[in-house]
Amino acid sequence: MSDNHSYVTVDDLELLQVVKSNQGPDSKYKRDAVYMPGEWLLEIASAILSLALTIGIACIFWHMDNKPLSDWSAPISLSATISIMTTSYAAAVMHGVSQFMGQLKWLYFKTGPKKLSHFESFDAATRGLWGSLMFITTIKWNLATIGAFITILRLTFAPFAQQVILLEQRDIGYPDSQAAFGYSHQYIRELTQEIANARFAYEYKGASANGSQISFGIIREVNFGTINPWKYTIEDGLSGYLYTNKSESDTISIPAFEISYVNIISLGNFFTSPTIVTEWVDGNFANQNLGLAAALIGDVDISERFEGMAASMTDYLRNGPNVQFAQGERVVIVPFVSIRWAYYIAPVITEVMAMLFAVLTILSNRRSHNVPMWKSSALAVLSCQYNKQLRKLQTTGHDLQEMRESAENTAAWLE
Repeated sequence: MSDNHSYVTVDDLELLQVVKSNQGPDSKYKRDAVYMPGEWLLEIASAILSLALTIGIACIFWHMDNKPLSDWSAPISLSATISIMTTSYAAAVMHGVSQFMGQLKWLYFKTGPKKLSHFESFDAATRGLWGSLMFITTIKWNLATIGAFITILRLTFAPFAQQVILLEQRDIGYPDSQAAFGYSHQYIRELTQEIANARFAYEYKGASANGSQISFGIIREVNFGTINPWKYTIEDGLSGYLYTNKSESDTISIPAFEISYVNIISLGNFFTSPTIVTEWVDGNFANQNLGLAAALIGDVDISERFEGMAASMTDYLRNGPNVQFAQGERVVIVPFVSIRWAYYIAPVITEVMAMLFAVLTILSNRRSHNVPMWKSSALAVLSCQYNKQLRKLQTTGHDLQEMRESAENTAAWLE
């Protein structure tokens, strides 16, 4: 050989000769079952694994949707689990894609003369984004183009899968015995009043009302025979309703406030007493009954004073004789998991394309018996030589396993 050629140096090992193939273009290659190791066993396993990971991630999303983050009891956090699964998915799907595109490369060159630079384009398409973009834009679209798109889309799998999870802070109430407050819908002080000269009483039965007309069926006088034999007490005072014109601006239903008649009279006396009513005389006069004005005169905030009065009155009712206790809740801010399924469309599309690509590649390769099962093997490339006259790649090695065994017994270095 001339000085312009490279040599393979063999040291005490069997010499691997590369000579022109003596088999014709219609040479047939044996095809084993697709599940055999020499066929597509590992690629089918990686395709099944990628499908299982896609379904598994979706199941995790479904399980955690609208639940507190604390419900995730695994030792690894939810985000870390999704990250591990998406990384495993990328490795599994790209193993199959690289092998499928490697085999499609040989099928591509078997169809007719092609630019030798396309050989490099097939390999670059399985390595990253730039190689896939160059493959799509420089080579006529074929089945391997799907693999180039998958190589691009698998870069979006992890980001979109992470984007599916949204953590929302929600206020959650928990029963707490320490959270309690008093309230009251009535004000009855159980006041009683003696009946003076209560010697006679009347018993009324069969009362009926027709509008404003009231009639009684039986009226009977009761003579007790002594003066003031008892004291009457009405448990809820004198019950009744006082109506006023009012309007409501919201839909909050407030229960009626009950108060005894005796307490109404007491309140009336209080609001008309000198404590509230102000008597003011202009001129040179000593005003004694300032009433409520004493708290409102001067530089004061009227609204604040009345708000304080309302708060004091409320506290008085809450601590009065009719107080009731309401059991409250402790409000805690809890992170909830919200799943945004729209972001998972891109990963699902990637997986559908990967499964379709695997099926179509296996079927197309099964129909072609003129191409050896070399996939993306570098040994197959080394066993080939280019014939300029015939414009063909020729090799004497056809069985990949034989190439591997021969490579184990061969040593070489680059001069």
